[in-house]
Amino acid sequence: MGRGGGSVFCEILRNCPLLENIAIGSTFLLSCKEPVLEALASVRLVKEFVILHNLHDHGNFTTILEWRANEIVTRLFPHWERLETVDFFEVAGCLPVDSIPPPPASIPPVALKCAVRTIILTDHELDEAGLSMLLKSCGESLRTLKMTGPGYRLSRAALCRVLEGCISPNLESLTVESSHSWEQPISNNPDSHLDPQRSPGLLDIVFNSPTALRNLKSLSFKGAMATQNLFFRLPPSLIKLAWERCDLPATALRKALTSTDKDGERFLPNLKCCSVRTRYGWGMKDQREVETVLIKRGGCFHCEMNAEYGSPTMSDEMEEEERGYDEDPFDEIDHWVPPRVYWTGSRVAPNVYPS
Repeated sequence: MGRGGGSVFCEILRNCPLLENIAIGSTFLLSCKEPVLEALASVRLVKEFVILHNLHDHGNFTTILEWRANEIVTRLFPHWERLETVDFFEVAGCLPVDSIPPPPASIPPVALKCAVRTIILTDHELDEAGLSMLLKSCGESLRTLKMTGPGYRLSRAALCRVLEGCISPNLESLTVESSHSWEQPISNNPDSHLDPQRSPGLLDIVFNSPTALRNLKSLSFKGAMATQNLFFRLPPSLIKLAWERCDLPATALRKALTSTDKDGERFLPNLKCCSVRTRYGWGMKDQREVETVLIKRGGCFHCEMNAEYGSPTMSDEMEEEERGYDEDPFDEIDHWVPPRVYWTGSRVAPNVYPS
């Protein structure tokens, strides 16, 4: 085990039984797997577990230990009764990439004694089964979930199912970034609005559920994941809303902020902070009307349009074609103003752009 560095790591854990925060950036040999997992499980006071690096087994590294969600949940989490935060970089699914993902129902959640409140998944390679097991195992304690690409093994439809049925009803903050693998033609056919794989309104479908994410306070997303219908389906608990790379009209947001539903209840009654980052601009009148509503609530509005923001994606090209732009669609946009920050009391409202 010495060549893989595992012996030193295990010795450190055995001599530091009171550790509360563990971050692993080393790569271990596969032969170190059992000793490493056993040593980690022996440290019972862990509150934060972070994986900084994960070398995946794509056929070339069959002797390397790969961190997999199902093994972390089943082998480690049950021993950590104080666990609150997990932060995983490129965590893998239940099976190797070239394997057929198992049905989510085939991997039951694990009953945990800990109350995990925050999960951060960066560039994850989770399949639907692995992600659903991870989230369901955390139960109703989860308050913050942040998932940023690539998520190549997670289709739009799979993500929709996970968001609808596998997340704590008490979740307060959700950040989700679409995968590059989702950059494909998305149908504008009205008949496809209930199909998350083809419809641009993936989040519209999720929030149309009467039970999913009804206590959410902060939503941040990146990519073609919503339409203007989203504004009328978000829960009244929402305080912060941010999006980028998704063309949503200001008129729809303004209407949602100033109108009521059939029962006379206001849409987005608690929204105080809205941030938009896009390749396209809003009309000055529409933008100011949205700003005015939020400022009257003691809130703030942030908006940035940048023609150089990222490379055009397929959805961008579709948008430009619909708008009838030529090769450079930004030459005639001269009314844009830089992002604004408004005071709310004695504090500056936070920037909630997706990171």
